[in-house]
Amino acid sequence: MSTATRFDLTRDEIVARFRQRIANADRTRLTREERELLTLLLKDQCISLNQRGEDTYERLQPLCEAEKALLLEGYPAGSVNSVYLPAYTRLLKEALATGQIKLTEQNSFNKAWAKRDSSESGVTQTYYPLKFLTFDLETQNELRGLTAQKNNTRQDSLVTVELDPYLEQCEALLESNEPETLAIALAALIGRRHTEVVSKGTFTATEHPYKLRFEGQQKDVTPAFDILTLVPVKLLLPHLERFRALPAVQALHGKGHDDPGVTAFNTRVNTRVKKHFADLVPVLEGFKTVSIHRLRALYGAIAIHFFCPEHKNEHRFLQHYLGHLLDEQGQSLPNAAATQHYFHYNLSRQGTLLKARGVKVPAAGMIQTPEVPATEATSSTREVESHAMTPVEPSAVRTALAATPSIDGDHTESPSLSTLQIMTDQAHTLSWLTSQIERLQQQLATVAGPGAAAGEWQATIAQLQAENAALREAVAHSAQPEDVSQLQATIAQLQAENAALRAQNTDLEQAQAKLEAFKRLLANGDSPQATPATPSENVSTPEPSTRQTTDSTANTAPAEAIYQAVQAWNQQHPEATFAITQSLLERDFRVPRRFVMDFLSRYQAELDDYHKSIGATNTRSHNRQTGRDVEKLKAFVQQKPSTRETKAA
Repeated sequence: MSTATRFDLTRDEIVARFRQRIANADRTRLTREERELLTLLLKDQCISLNQRGEDTYERLQPLCEAEKALLLEGYPAGSVNSVYLPAYTRLLKEALATGQIKLTEQNSFNKAWAKRDSSESGVTQTYYPLKFLTFDLETQNELRGLTAQKNNTRQDSLVTVELDPYLEQCEALLESNEPETLAIALAALIGRRHTEVVSKGTFTATEHPYKLRFEGQQKDVTPAFDILTLVPVKLLLPHLERFRALPAVQALHGKGHDDPGVTAFNTRVNTRVKKHFADLVPVLEGFKTVSIHRLRALYGAIAIHFFCPEHKNEHRFLQHYLGHLLDEQGQSLPNAAATQHYFHYNLSRQGTLLKARGVKVPAAGMIQTPEVPATEATSSTREVESHAMTPVEPSAVRTALAATPSIDGDHTESPSLSTLQIMTDQAHTLSWLTSQIERLQQQLATVAGPGAAAGEWQATIAQLQAENAALREAVAHSAQPEDVSQLQATIAQLQAENAALRAQNTDLEQAQAKLEAFKRLLANGDSPQATPATPSENVSTPEPSTRQTTDSTANTAPAEAIYQAVQAWNQQHPEATFAITQSLLERDFRVPRRFVMDFLSRYQAELDDYHKSIGATNTRSHNRQTGRDVEKLKAFVQQKPSTRETKAA
């Protein structure tokens, strides 16, 4: 019996409706039920052909191509490739796994495969429709190129969002009792996909006031990692617990993003996003409305403004907290291409762009990432105690207190090159705080009666006035020319001291790197004959040209030893040669990047000739070809008794 008999429509009826909607330019071309029915009907046809022994290449190909052509009548190729065709292949794979469809010589072919790291390879018997219901590799590459082109266009014309009204709206939605609206607020403030907030993710508080431990990624199974919150964790967690306790949300717990109940919930979420944020978040080029995923991209811009240190690259910073850098074993991956789709927004305050980064770091403390160790907070966080809700308490007050760094009269921050930008942002914050104070005073005079509520209002206004006065003093002090000159002189002095310390640190790092490299390469007690680095005569004023020559020679020693060992490997294994690449030296042999760059700069011409001699025409992909096991190479290199013997080999 057909698995699709629970539906009342035939394929011809669905196709007729589909084409009529296209002619009418309707936004909805196929309903979810109609799409599901089409996939079931195709699966039933494949099962029927298989049972009759008629599922040949000649019967299956036109059947699948017709389905693909039908979808392309009403949907872009990119959507057909990434959304609609996978629904068919997923259903067919389930039928194969359960034995509803049996593989035979006439309905399948042998497909060779290999892992990217060349650790495994083999041949798989593949069902023909799984091939027919996907685009060819050339088309898929073209679709990826179109996606990149559209993203580049959006990055070349960033959309500006007013920060304060946006955060006020997010905080106001936190008070909602409607599951869909509360899901929007939580997702916008913690930067996770709304499906993860609804059913999949677990969130645990950490010692940092703006950081949660998260587990349960929707797209990839990875270990737990840290995420940032745009408001204090102590404000968010009670709302998250209340959200998870709602009956409508409990019914979805543990279900995947493709579950019908979750899909319906997500549709309602996006409808409410448009309602609550259409006036606050402009629509990006290429999109028709504001969606929950666009709020995740906006989260990225705000997280950078709040927490990204000035010495940190924005892309590198953000990709970690979006979860783009971990594989299934929790290992760090190279820079994530997916993160580039989260740089579409600018932030502003009253029409002026906010360009400063890490504005919350002085008060909340440095955010610890794998690349940047945690440091002590430079000032204490000025906390705002949660009072009982009153009918006239505005969320803007909480936003102002959370978004404004604490100012301590006894604390003097170390000067930085972005001081003028910080002064500008302080001036705009000052102006905004002034307007908030005036507005609150007017509301207090109108609606606040005598008693405890009025006392709380007075305390809030007093705190805002204190912040206002401190900011005025900071701006006035920073704007004086003599102070700016003094600041520049201090910066120059600190830069000179920093250069001297870097020189000392470089000597130590070079010695340590050489020691580690030769410890791996020397096994029989032979001592390498290395020329010691020349110590600096005057640490406070190093000579750049002399040091550059000495450092370059010392820096290349670890990579040179590995280069010689790899050459020996290639001589013994001509069928599995390795190219000497930056990735091989850095990732697999742990040579520090600047040492690798010195080595490549010095030996690039020699390396080019050597790679040609071993047939490595494309060094980027050569080491990933079948038959190359980098772990065996590493074991071989570590067993070489000395650099001298490696050369002889």
